[in-house]
Amino acid sequence: MTTDRDFDALLRSWFEASAGPAQPQDLAESVRAATAHSRPRPAWLVRLGGEPMPEVGRSGLNRLAVMGLSAAAVVAAIVLGISLVWRPSQNIGPKPEESPSPSHDERPSPHAASWTLTGSMLHGGDGHAAVLLPDGRVLALGELYDPTSGTWSSTGGPTQITGAATATLLVNGTVLVVGGGAETFDPRTNTWSSTGPMIAPRSAQTATRLLDGRVLVAGGMGPNSSYDYLASAEIYDPATRTWSATGSMREARGERGIGVLAGHTATLLPDGKVLVAGGEGTLFAGLQSAELYDPGSGTWSPTGSMLAAHELHTATLLPNGLVLLVGGQTAELYDPEAGTWRSAGSLTVPRSNHTATLLANGSVLIAGGTAFGGAAISSAELYDPSSAIWIDAGTMSLTRAWHSVTLLQDGRVLIAGGETGGETNVFRGLRSAELYDPGVSAP
Repeated sequence: MTTDRDFDALLRSWFEASAGPAQPQDLAESVRAATAHSRPRPAWLVRLGGEPMPEVGRSGLNRLAVMGLSAAAVVAAIVLGISLVWRPSQNIGPKPEESPSPSHDERPSPHAASWTLTGSMLHGGDGHAAVLLPDGRVLALGELYDPTSGTWSSTGGPTQITGAATATLLVNGTVLVVGGGAETFDPRTNTWSSTGPMIAPRSAQTATRLLDGRVLVAGGMGPNSSYDYLASAEIYDPATRTWSATGSMREARGERGIGVLAGHTATLLPDGKVLVAGGEGTLFAGLQSAELYDPGSGTWSPTGSMLAAHELHTATLLPNGLVLLVGGQTAELYDPEAGTWRSAGSLTVPRSNHTATLLANGSVLIAGGTAFGGAAISSAELYDPSSAIWIDAGTMSLTRAWHSVTLLQDGRVLIAGGETGGETNVFRGLRSAELYDPGVSAP
């Protein structure tokens, strides 16, 4: 006959003897084997089984109580044993202290930010803008860059672009290129087409796609002379492929020189208005003024003046709705709601003719440009809007100014063309291109 003490000892020895994880059916078989001897059934089990429970005296009641407690102990031991030795099938393996570290293969491996050269352009040089196409390629005037292969190919055009050009992606997936004339590029057929004639042919202008899909082209230099600063603006309608005049800016804004990009900037604000700031004015000096274009009325109105005059600068709309303007020694922030400007601190390296790119993490990459002495530089830096500080971002492979910049679909930044040199006022056009990888933060 197996006593309560023997039964408890047997159950304990079964748990200790288990060489590995056990399944519930194994435990059940062992319990049935342990209770298959001449151990009498408790009276309360007989009662539950439908048989009359025999009369018992005081000693019988004590015996019944002891047996009930023993049964409860057995149940508790079974539950405890299951919790200690049973694991779901997907977790069967070595003890926790012997398990390997969890794998993070599904996450990108942490790596530092870096600059690396990629395939060289076919022609390169300055005075061109670049735009990301819907299929992930990049159009830089008459060339296409494929990020997958890192190579460039020709588009066979354009034929009417004679000055510093802008490139604007339209709603229908084609690209409007403006510079002296105007043409559109269709990446699906790799073909160029002329638009209707512009109201005033121009270069070194700005081009901004409005919320309704039309494109605002403002300021720049006219074809009459190198001092032909323009205050006029016009609208391109992709639906009709035609140009129409709109209100003129309050001040003429442009930039002298062959091949230079716009001296002023144009930024589409969240409310649909366009902020135009700085540039070179008719007195051949940088402008401190800024103004707003209202697409609804087609009119311009002044807004707060910048803290300093700026030309050949950049302007970037931040995720918080402010506009970061960078140029020279300083940077400024424009608040559209208040119509005011405030300081955004000093750059680590003063520069103009640089590029600015809003990265996926909300910071802004400022790359290359020219220093106060006029020479091209290779340094880069980051502006962090959350902390309002400037951080060194390494150096490009070459000194570079008047280049194009494009944020790729994978988060990298393509820097292409431009000019290098300038130490002795001699600049050389560049065909080279490079990629900035912002890196991946450690998990």
